[in-house]
Amino acid sequence: MEQKQRLIQKIDINTIDEDLQQPRQKFSQKEIIELAESIKEQGLLHPILVSPYYIEEDGGKIIGEKARGKKGARFLPLSGARRIRANKHNAETQIEAEIIYPKDNIDAFEKQFVANAMVKLPNVIEMADACHRYETEVKKANRTDINIIERLSKISGVTTTYIKNALRISNMKDKRTNDLIKKGKLGAYGGIEAQNAAKSKETFNGYMKAVEKHANKVEKINKEKPKKAGVLSKPKASSSVLDARHVPLRDIDEEKVMKLTPKKKEKIAEYKTTKYLKSKSAETKWEEDDEDEADFEGYLYDTQEFYKTVQNWNFKGLSKKQISKLIEVSEKITKHFKNAKK
Repeated sequence: MEQKQRLIQKIDINTIDEDLQQPRQKFSQKEIIELAESIKEQGLLHPILVSPYYIEEDGGKIIGEKARGKKGARFLPLSGARRIRANKHNAETQIEAEIIYPKDNIDAFEKQFVANAMVKLPNVIEMADACHRYETEVKKANRTDINIIERLSKISGVTTTYIKNALRISNMKDKRTNDLIKKGKLGAYGGIEAQNAAKSKETFNGYMKAVEKHANKVEKINKEKPKKAGVLSKPKASSSVLDARHVPLRDIDEEKVMKLTPKKKEKIAEYKTTKYLKSKSAETKWEEDDEDEADFEGYLYDTQEFYKTVQNWNFKGLSKKQISKLIEVSEKITKHFKNAKK
């Protein structure tokens, strides 16, 4: 089979436009400067990958073969965004590039996606945006023959589960969830699990309030210096935040225990989530006196839930565990009603 000849040449760096929709969006300035120094010493070892493109009157972007020879066409990088930045840092006016002509926008995206995945897998939010962009292009072209998840997995080596979850994240509209994920305060799939577990926006809001409080508390602790010598590591955000399946949000929405107003649903969801995080976050300092309305509504809900359970018990043959639970709930009820009177 005859091998295609690669078209590599130096092009004006100012004819290359940044692709605001490329898979990788975050670039470390420190890494760019280090790469710039390396290029100064060693030269550019690998040319960047670009394709001609132009913008149609309606704002649509045409990439590759259809842009060949088009008047006013410029270049779009498919691989090498960091190298372009590094060369600009070095005040270079030209850069060595391999010019390719994908057959259409879908083909161009696939090449860009693979090039990025081979160097370093984009973070989950970037992956979600990339998958969403691919999905949009496929639907726009009416390519019913393409299975989006299987195709992206096949060309990149990324698991179908990862691609599937990335697409689910891309369809998640809650801004707070995305912000927490981007800041590393919430695991990638925490928001998805919560949305699946909650049927109402109030319950989801309560969950997110608790997660935000927990994340801020952990961030504060992480900034504190260890007080004693010999402390090996500072606490990090608990992975338990991810697993919303253990917080009974669906039970709250289905009102299995008692009729609830929207506000009470939110407060109880916040209480339930906080309670779960406390049970899984031994490294986090939880003050005994930082209880609020969510705690009160939560304890009231737990009491009603407990009362329904107790009705089915045979009191003559109580186990030690049941007795212990009775005492625990009684103490909590007494404490909170005392606080309510104050």
